[in-house]
Amino acid sequence: MVHPSRSSFFPRIADDDAQDDVNGIFWDALIARILEDQQGRRVSRVLDVGCHNGGLLQRLASELNPLELLGIEPLARAREIAARRLADAVDNVQILDIEGWPLIAGSSVDLITCHEVLYLVPSLDDMMASFARVLRRGGNVYAVLGCHSENPVWSQWSAQLRDQGLDVFTYSPFDVLDAASRAGMSPALMPLRRDGWIHYDPNAAEFAFKDAAAMLDHHYRHKLIFRFSK
Repeated sequence: MVHPSRSSFFPRIADDDAQDDVNGIFWDALIARILEDQQGRRVSRVLDVGCHNGGLLQRLASELNPLELLGIEPLARAREIAARRLADAVDNVQILDIEGWPLIAGSSVDLITCHEVLYLVPSLDDMMASFARVLRRGGNVYAVLGCHSENPVWSQWSAQLRDQGLDVFTYSPFDVLDAASRAGMSPALMPLRRDGWIHYDPNAAEFAFKDAAAMLDHHYRHKLIFRFSK
């Protein structure tokens, strides 16, 4: 788990600040799926769990024009950055720490996103219960996860993250689906991406692939998007 006392997720703050560029292609794929599912229906209240510096929330605000943005983020520096960058995005913005779940009213959120966070939570059941409590009837949770037991690169990457002082947890995709079902949501699953360029410099990558086949599998097979519906 990310301890709130940390100033950044990665060892270097510069790596934290680069996450908009690093994750942009995944966020684009996520938002495309959300827009396809929404089919023009109004989204009033959006929550991003693990919102970091607010990059995904900013994109969601631009695409969906919601009335309110909510974020949950354990790192104080990231919360401050997110609050500043989202101040003019919509009229109402709340960026909460991980103790802020009780401040979100039950059945009040239309859309929840969660990008590469589930491997950081010690209890899937607790997270799914939180999702289910705040999600409105007819709403959806979209959780992206490539850091799971069926992805061969995860054994290497999880060791690197532990060396960086992070507590990480290994779940299978079926663990995630099962926890969502037990929380009373209807779970679904598909690959996040199926095509498109993969930008990768093997000389600069901190989280590396052993070969092109592993990289392609990560992007097009093991990087998953879960949808939990009420």
